[in-house]
Amino acid sequence: MTLKAGRAALLPVSRGRHKENGRQLSVVRQGNPRAKTGFTLMELIIVVVIIGIVVGVALPSFNRVFLRVRLNTAIRDIAETLRYAHQCAVYEGENYRVNFDLDSQRYWVSQDDKTLSSSNPRTLEGGVTITEVVIAQAEKMSSPQKYITFKPDGTVDKCLLYLEDKKGNVYTIVTMKTTGQVKTFDYRYEMTDRQ
Repeated sequence: MTLKAGRAALLPVSRGRHKENGRQLSVVRQGNPRAKTGFTLMELIIVVVIIGIVVGVALPSFNRVFLRVRLNTAIRDIAETLRYAHQCAVYEGENYRVNFDLDSQRYWVSQDDKTLSSSNPRTLEGGVTITEVVIAQAEKMSSPQKYITFKPDGTVDKCLLYLEDKKGNVYTIVTMKTTGQVKTFDYRYEMTDRQ
């Protein structure tokens, strides 16, 4: 049996005895010796260790990102609620309030003293809390329930809301008195006398 050089390199290794003209010949074909062996246990252990190290290094970064996302989501939800109350007050020509209960960390929209049937109280979750609600030139609200009033002429109570997460990151939501505009700051914004 004769082998052609070009084909022999592609064939897997096989050993056997063949007869040609009455003589017994040993034939060895060349091929990839690891073609059917797979991975060794040591290679698998090294890969698992490398994956573990990468996950261990990346996990704290993911945790910080998730905390920041929760805080940003809470800020966006409260700011949207404030804008909604402003639009309702102007459109319907009546006073609207956004109420905050600091004990239960809930907030909701109401029409003056009446809670709207479509307004379900929302609760802050994920380690984000409203730490303080400061309303300028308003009577001192000593109870944990405070509110911001939006008026039909587009004005609003000047207010600062401070939100904080588990890591101590503080954001401020500000309502502008004359325009009703809602602004957010990624630090503790302080109200001045000129504002």
